[in-house]
Amino acid sequence: MSTDLNERVGVVENTLKNHEQRLQRQESNNEVLIEMKAILKNQIEINREQNEQMREFSGTLIKVNDNLSKLNSSQEQLQNDMSKIGERVTHIEKSQDESKISVPSLMAKVLIGIVMIVPTIISAWLLIKLGLK
Repeated sequence: MSTDLNERVGVVENTLKNHEQRLQRQESNNEVLIEMKAILKNQIEINREQNEQMREFSGTLIKVNDNLSKLNSSQEQLQNDMSKIGERVTHIEKSQDESKISVPSLMAKVLIGIVMIVPTIISAWLLIKLGLK
């Protein structure tokens, strides 16, 4: 009986040793789980903050897009206005070129006028002298 008892005690001690090892692994796993739980809570909070930042950033990007659209529209309007001003300047320059007094042309007209007046005056003087009028 003593051998049977010794064998049973040996088996129980062996089982106890196995249970101790399993318990230590479970405690170690439990510590890891507690640490993972803390990390997960931190990650959840970080994700919430990032989601809020992304919402704010999205709003900012929408405003930037609106501002760029308005800027493009303003730029197009400015180009149209500049084009109209360019056309007006071209028209004014053309009008000024047409209304310029050309000195050589004016002198030629004056000389032609003088050349035409001189024979007329001489003819009129001769008619008066000859008494034909």
